[in-house]
Amino acid sequence: MQPLYHEYMDVQGDFISYEDFNKNFRLKRPASFNFAYDVGDRLGREDPERPALLWTDPEGDVVRYDFRRMMLDSNRAANYFKSIGVKKGDAVMLILKRHHEFWPIIIALHKIGAVAIPATFQLTEKDIIYRCEAAKVRMIVIADDPEIIRHVGLARK
Repeated sequence: MQPLYHEYMDVQGDFISYEDFNKNFRLKRPASFNFAYDVGDRLGREDPERPALLWTDPEGDVVRYDFRRMMLDSNRAANYFKSIGVKKGDAVMLILKRHHEFWPIIIALHKIGAVAIPATFQLTEKDIIYRCEAAKVRMIVIADDPEIIRHVGLARK
């Protein structure tokens, strides 16, 4: 069985060395390639129960995503972002504190063609202002955390 993305590789036989691989391996990237659709959603359709993400927190809670769930959750998030005006090329900062929701959200932004900017939850007001101005951030998605809410609220003013 060929790998899922074999059609994107130009491979002629086996490589005999690293140098041979480096010289002769080529990726074929179609102009319309979008990893979220062409790999993630394809796995969601063709191998829906395949594990995509296993997330645990310090208390031992576990969240499991298979590729179908990742596809559906990222579709919902993409539709939501589009409904509020996020479009291709928009910069969206993510301050999600290692929450599992980060993954369907970043995939959703890739589907739209928006630019995801992952950011640490340790940013202060001035850090957030600087990044928003430098990157022309259109939207910030944050975790429900009082300190993050406070710093983003101060930066918003």
